[in-house]
Amino acid sequence: MQSDIIKFDIFEDSPATILARVVALDDGDPIQQADLTSITCAIFDTLDTETVLSTPTLVVANVIFDTLQTSNSRWTEDTTGYNFDFTIPASSFPSGDRIYRAEFKFTDTGSSVTWVIAEIHTIPVFTS
Repeated sequence: MQSDIIKFDIFEDSPATILARVVALDDGDPIQQADLTSITCAIFDTLDTETVLSTPTLVVANVIFDTLQTSNSRWTEDTTGYNFDFTIPASSFPSGDRIYRAEFKFTDTGSSVTWVIAEIHTIPVFTS
């Protein structure tokens, strides 16, 4: 089960790529495309957690890999790899010196839910 919050910095008005290894709740194996009915995303500014700033659309077949990915330098957590890759558009991070929260909800074919949560700190850019 995914339980850590992913944290990193970006410049404001920049996209943020989320890589994660998402595992099934029942057996702990990495999820595959056929395991899921949907993935949703909501972006919040942590200063106003009641307002959803954006809800990017995710297509399971475009963001989930059926085999763990290890062949590029983007994944630095371990040698096991990741199976989720999504880039949140720059428009979701309009202000600097903020912490934005991206909540990804993975619903499997048995209606179980797994979460991947990222907190993205934006570094101000004066010419933005």
